[in-house]
Amino acid sequence: MLTASHPALRRAVGKVRGWNRRWVWTEVVVPIVVVRLCLLLAGWLSQVLVPNPHYPAGEALARGWHFSQSRLLDVWARWDAGWYLTIVVAGYPEGPLEAGAQSRFAFFPLYPLVVRLFTLLLPERLRTTERVLIVGLLLSNVFLVAALILLHKLVTAMTDREVARRTVLYTLLFPTGFFLFCFYTEAIFLLLAVGAFYAASRGAWGVACLLGGLLSLARPPGVLIGVPLLWMYLEAIGWKPSRLRANVLWFALIPAGLLAFLLYARRMTGDFLAPIHAQSGWQKTLAAPWATFFHPRGGDPYVTAVEQALTLLFIALSVWALFKLPSPAYGLYALLLILPPLTSGTLISTSRYYLVVFPAFVVLPALGRRPLVDDLVKAVFFGLQIVFMVAWSSFYWVA
Repeated sequence: MLTASHPALRRAVGKVRGWNRRWVWTEVVVPIVVVRLCLLLAGWLSQVLVPNPHYPAGEALARGWHFSQSRLLDVWARWDAGWYLTIVVAGYPEGPLEAGAQSRFAFFPLYPLVVRLFTLLLPERLRTTERVLIVGLLLSNVFLVAALILLHKLVTAMTDREVARRTVLYTLLFPTGFFLFCFYTEAIFLLLAVGAFYAASRGAWGVACLLGGLLSLARPPGVLIGVPLLWMYLEAIGWKPSRLRANVLWFALIPAGLLAFLLYARRMTGDFLAPIHAQSGWQKTLAAPWATFFHPRGGDPYVTAVEQALTLLFIALSVWALFKLPSPAYGLYALLLILPPLTSGTLISTSRYYLVVFPAFVVLPALGRRPLVDDLVKAVFFGLQIVFMVAWSSFYWVA
């Protein structure tokens, strides 16, 4: 029988209290709510703009909405959201890829699979596109709250609570931060990555590698988390091979997720690398990093300039993270996430990809310790996000 003094009961009570700490509300939940309300207002007011005439779904422009007549829902689903919704409803197509054509196989299955599983809980007559959208948006918001709570806890353990507070805030205010609320993979990707590092920092290698394996199913670069996690493992054993234990076998889980999707793609298309080859439909082919940076293919001249500036910023912050954070693994992870877009020949979507490079947001608050710098970062970040949100809501491509 458990008594009030029993260690197991004390641990359980401690966990419950931990999730009810005041900082969870004041430094995570309230900022999320405030930012979301501001973005909703920006999305609502964007109706005064002329919609993008080049949006690929012309029927959506004609009626003024794409997936839901409620603008407060519809503004969270543009562009690639349509691909994920199609995967949720219809899965992946069978048959060989058409060279250079866009394909659902360019989009990894974890997020649409999770949305589909929760959608199946609804009665069949209620599984409309709008309700699938609602399920996905609810999940994205749940993933976001969980991700930022874990991020706050991880950063507090590494540095202090003030740095953790600003890390969460800078992430939310980042120019493409609204994607964390959208029918996109950003929220689940951030949750799995932060969760994997959080578990690794506590020596829970099985949990860390399981989350890493799921991450490799969320987006192509997700599998790269295996490198920094292995670095942390080797640090934990003092870089001594003699101290390797059977728990190192957990690391086989990380590439297993990616391998499973590649095998599925081969069965459906006959091409083991179909998810990689499908990227060419978005002008993504192997290129030198400097060629991608100085002469990127496609994109918008205004957005591309922002992407180039953010690329320089994130490279600098990632290198800084190598030396500033408790383990170089954090900076290594950040640099590994930046590398694939830089070798794709185009900067399209890089400002969205940088949103989940969380080690950069951990070192950025060191600059924000000065009130003037802190105010400047918040103003520039959120000002750009509002502009992007207005354009996005009006069907313009921003990331």
